[in-house]
Amino acid sequence: MSKKEIDYNPVKISNLISDKYVSKILMSTYKKPKSVQTISATYGIPIAVCYRKVRQLEDLGFLRCIGDKLNGNGKRVKLYQSQIVNAHFFLEKGKFRARVQLSSGIVDDFGGSWSLLDESTS
Repeated sequence: MSKKEIDYNPVKISNLISDKYVSKILMSTYKKPKSVQTISATYGIPIAVCYRKVRQLEDLGFLRCIGDKLNGNGKRVKLYQSQIVNAHFFLEKGKFRARVQLSSGIVDDFGGSWSLLDESTS
């Protein structure tokens, strides 16, 4: 899922952030960067799912690779940190909106009409 695919679709942003695995990834990397392997093992997320969710979040700018480190096996692993300061989902003037503030100060505003709700459930 690329950012272009979900631009202007707050329902998909809301569904992504509220996904049980994504919420664990974002919360676990909020204060301290972690590797995909550590996140997977700590929170019981299947490794392939964890990599896929991390890639989705990274594509959106919600998660960022901030470096790497050597793991216990002597392999380099990337460290990821959440970039979300806050996320709000609300109804505004008949539209469902999502607003995500990133640590860089950028605010991504996703909004649309009620027709998006019909499209996302079909």
